[in-house]
Amino acid sequence: LVNNLIQSIQLVDRPLEFLLYGNFAVVLTLVNILVPFAVLPIYSALQNVDRDTIAASRDLGSSGARTFRLVTLPLSMPGVSAALLFCFILASADYVTPQLVGGTNGLLVGRVISDQFGPAGNLPFGAALAVAMLVSLAVAILMLGVLGRALDLVGRRSTKTVRKRSGTSGLPGPLRAVASRVDLLKTLCIVILLFLYLPMLMVVATSFSPSPSGQLNLSGGLTLQWYRGVLDSSVFLDAVVNSALVAGATVVLALVLGTPAALALSRRTFVLQPLVKGLIVSPIALPGVVIGVAALSAVTLLGLDPGLWSVSVVHTLFTVPFVVLILRARLHELDWQLTEAARDLGSSRLRTFKTVTLPLMASAMAGAAILVFALSMDEFVITNFVVGTDTTLPVLIWSQMRRGVSPNVNAISSLILFGTLTLICIAALLLRARRRAAQQFAALNPSAIVSSAVN
Repeated sequence: LVNNLIQSIQLVDRPLEFLLYGNFAVVLTLVNILVPFAVLPIYSALQNVDRDTIAASRDLGSSGARTFRLVTLPLSMPGVSAALLFCFILASADYVTPQLVGGTNGLLVGRVISDQFGPAGNLPFGAALAVAMLVSLAVAILMLGVLGRALDLVGRRSTKTVRKRSGTSGLPGPLRAVASRVDLLKTLCIVILLFLYLPMLMVVATSFSPSPSGQLNLSGGLTLQWYRGVLDSSVFLDAVVNSALVAGATVVLALVLGTPAALALSRRTFVLQPLVKGLIVSPIALPGVVIGVAALSAVTLLGLDPGLWSVSVVHTLFTVPFVVLILRARLHELDWQLTEAARDLGSSRLRTFKTVTLPLMASAMAGAAILVFALSMDEFVITNFVVGTDTTLPVLIWSQMRRGVSPNVNAISSLILFGTLTLICIAALLLRARRRAAQQFAALNPSAIVSSAVN
């Protein structure tokens, strides 16, 4: 698309070859994938920055750029370190992107590990590479931890000396004049959103294109033939059923395991609590290719055949941390005096949980269930290791993409995109409403809650 555009306006005489099948394409695609993983921890860290300190710096004459450099950035460095860690882990373990857009030059260690368990068939060497990657990531985590503490110390010193170092220096004069007329942060935000969502919009647009090559060509009008072909395909329908079965089983297992874990971490204090908390959440930080290698090795060691059951178990492994984190956030806001009152009046633990605790955390559980379902439906990196001869939707897309982009792939991807966004929106609405519903439930008639537990 980019080459057609720049050639049509005669910027170049022939297509730019570096745009695809090379390191540039791999880096550009990974940046598009990983920007949200960088934004979230930095945003979380910025919430803890004292706005009064920033306001004091500006009131004393410091420019916005200087305040950012001396105050905001040092105080938000823990989030920056976490973002760097997430992106490093996910990028180093990615093996889908290099195979799709990297060509023969885009080779990352994740792809090498995947090849050892696939075409090369050298499982011991692949396992050794996975262990080496894990050790390297552990070293990187330790280094980032030390760096984060050092930068946190620098940030504290910067806030103490902000009064001495405030000044008007910042952007050069011409740039300051432009910045005074244009909100650079809002403009940058719009550019980032376009960068993130244009590829997905292109996939949706090409799914309605009549071109059989999978390229965007709407001169012949819009068509639904690719959607009809997909919906009439028995292979696609089987993949949908398999993905739904795996996602449903994953939701049940993740809630059964994650709910008591969240309750224990919220209500109990014990010596090994930090260690247990770290072990429960650690699958989020592990590269998907390492989890896939470990799962396949375990299945092979037990002499079992990979299949949908193994996919459900592994999906449960990496989704339980999300359930625990969401439920712990809800339980942290819970008024435990209600449960204590019910217990004091003679209600059993099970009845108290069923009539008091469970209704108060039901919306959070529903939101976690929808999020887990969406994650399971979309997961490919781990699934590809343990799916065996069965097929899920992401695996079906992968098998078709290896032969090139087709209109059917665009249609399937669009259907998955619509379904996933719908589920995530429902989960967001449920999670947003959980506090209001819980407060209304507890504030309107707290005695009725306790009496229902007792009676």
